Parts: sequence; structure tokens; C-alpha cells
Amino acid sequence: MSFWIPERKPTPGELDVLLDEDHINDFIFVLESQNYTIEGWKGIDLTNVAVRKENFQFDILLAQDNWLKEMLYFSIKIKAKKVKVLHPKWLIKMKLLAMREKDLKDIEMLEYFLKKREL
Repeated sequence: MSFWIPERKPTPGELDVLLDEDHINDFIFVLESQNYTIEGWKGIDLTNVAVRKENFQFDILLAQDNWLKEMLYFSIKIKAKKVKVLHPKWLIKMKLLAMREKDLKDIEMLEYFLKKREL
């Protein structure tokens, strides 16, 4: 969210990593070797797991369905960085699944951003 809408500051632990389910075991192995704590799977519409190390926390979301794997395929590489971000349209789709109050506000901001930028 905060990549596309900088004024929308992230809350602690709000970083999400979308990962193809075929790579989860390798990723978990790397995290554990770096002393991250895998806190367990959470039950929402998307399969996810909380990961923590000291004050840093993020969630791993598993791309198990074809539409989630398609999100990964069409993610946008940030110039001069080794990370990719999801297109705002994909973020909207994911937020529609969660339907929390903050997600609905995020959807409004993303839709405004898309209209403004015509992405």
C-alpha cells in the first residue's frame, strides 16, 4: 500500500510477502536459519503465516490459487531494487477478500490513485 500511496503509512507488522506455495519450505528454512520465529498459520481467506524477529514482523501469504500465482507473474519490479510489488488492481482484489474496515479505506485510496494515474 505505502509504495503506491506514500501518505498511507504502514502500521507495525503490515508487510506482506506473497510467495508461490512451491517455494514456502525453502523460504521458511532461510528464515529459521536467520533466527526468525514462525508464529503459526492464521485462518483468513488467504493462507498466511506470521513471521517475527525482534520488533520486525511480516506475514507470508501463500499463492495457492491460479489468480494469486498470476499476481506474482505480473508483479512490478521496482527500479534499482530487488523487490517487486503488486499492481494496485491486484491489491484491491486481495483487500476485497479481507473486507476489514481498513481494507475498505485502502480500496478507496487505491481506486482514487488508479483514476488519477490511469494505470
